[in-house]
Amino acid sequence: MLPAIFNREEITQERIAYWTEHYLPKDVTLQERDHYVGVCRARGLNPEARHIYLIKVGGRASIVLSIDAYRLIAQRTGAYAGILPVAFEFDAKQPGKPLNATITVQKFVQGQVREFSATAYFSEFYKPSRDGKKSLWDTMPLTMLEKCAEAKALRKAFPEELCSYYIREEMVEAEVEQPAALPSPTQPAPRPATDIVVTSDPKVRDWIHKKLQQASVPEDEWAEIIDALNGYPKNELLVQLKNIIADRLPPVAEA
Repeated sequence: MLPAIFNREEITQERIAYWTEHYLPKDVTLQERDHYVGVCRARGLNPEARHIYLIKVGGRASIVLSIDAYRLIAQRTGAYAGILPVAFEFDAKQPGKPLNATITVQKFVQGQVREFSATAYFSEFYKPSRDGKKSLWDTMPLTMLEKCAEAKALRKAFPEELCSYYIREEMVEAEVEQPAALPSPTQPAPRPATDIVVTSDPKVRDWIHKKLQQASVPEDEWAEIIDALNGYPKNELLVQLKNIIADRLPPVAEA
């Protein structure tokens, strides 16, 4: 059984290498990989459980989640109160063809259950295959449309946690705005949507080097420390670095 949530300490260099080999595109850059790993750490997501993906289209990299990851993140807030049955509207001229799906997510807000509804339209997501092959939108249209509606409703209910990402069903088939885009190697890195530390950023790495040097931490330990800090929320970086330094420095001998 794969763990639902990784502790940050469980994301070792060996596991990152395994993810890079088996779950990331072959042309992934170091910065793209570090951002991906950082989101896994910050969100507690497991690529091996198919929670999170990195896709590249036309050289542009984006992080995409699964509907299971959406549900997991919502549940972990402690405010998720459930979901109502999906309501479909069908095309009267084409029996069995859905026009739209509506989902309502329930959330605890100040002790009261509030409802957040969203509708996904089949015409906005379905695109016929150019080579004539059938996709899941052809064989399982209700399931696909229901996932898209649920994702929209969950984003409405939990905007702070989910607003930066779409699910695979929305991204793979539909030409929607690509979320959480990662920079190309020739572009300056924007501030990550999740506000996490990306230690492949030269400025971040230099800042950490300076702090380690000031604390007289042996230089041969710097790489391990930097790897451990990748993916932490930025507002926790200084405290976490101080804790790591305190753990590694020898105790002061009592007089």
